[in-house]
Amino acid sequence: MKTITAATINPDGPVSSRWEIIIHLLYSIPLIVVWYIYAIFALLGGIIQFFAVLVRGRRSVRISGFLKGFIDYYYRYAAYGMFLTDERPPVIP
Repeated sequence: MKTITAATINPDGPVSSRWEIIIHLLYSIPLIVVWYIYAIFALLGGIIQFFAVLVRGRRSVRISGFLKGFIDYYYRYAAYGMFLTDERPPVIP
């Protein structure tokens, strides 16, 4: 998975066409749905992680990886959703 960095976001880059903006908006609909479902599972994972640390005294590697994946997906979607980049994130993380 490619990481969005400050170098990827280029405000002085070429302007998208009007059709690209319409496609951009339509493509954002499934991204929002997937992100919302992912956010629910991430919330549950965060709660489970809290109790895992509280009881076991260490983090779960699987849950940490899942939560890191959620954060990565969120930032990729946020950059695309706020028209900071034209690079489309995958719908399914």
